[in-house]
Amino acid sequence: MCTAALAASLTTAAVVTNTPVAGAGEAEPTPDSPQAAERGDARLDLPGQLADPVVPPAAGGTAAEGAAGIPATALDAYKRAEVAVAAALPKCKLPWQLIAGIGRVESVHASGYGLKDDGTTERPIRGPRLDGNGFAKVLDTDKGEFDGDTEYDRAFGPLQF
Repeated sequence: MCTAALAASLTTAAVVTNTPVAGAGEAEPTPDSPQAAERGDARLDLPGQLADPVVPPAAGGTAAEGAAGIPATALDAYKRAEVAVAAALPKCKLPWQLIAGIGRVESVHASGYGLKDDGTTERPIRGPRLDGNGFAKVLDTDKGEFDGDTEYDRAFGPLQF
């Protein structure tokens, strides 16, 4: 379950911290280290605010939409994920609204992919190929089972995990 993986990573991030060692000083990158590489200028020219896209209801489903225009099928999935994570990891406190926020940002709640009543989509939702061009280079780890790519990994699904 993708949401459980998110919950586990959030829980781990909250628990694992680096404790500074007394007298260790600040580490300085060497001139040939990746941290010392020129990064260019930060872009400060932000585009104007864009209007929210229209989110269609789930394909084949009813026109009923849940909170904030979330298709009913997606809203149900987000709420079920919150309950499942709470049962598996009671200290996690992963609210459905956070999961829905990720779904909104990453795929606009699977709109445009043919979201069905059972939560599947007509077309797979795949992120960009992680081949080192504009993104980190991540060689295949799943033999293409989840992302359909046997050379490089990709994020996949409506939450892009």
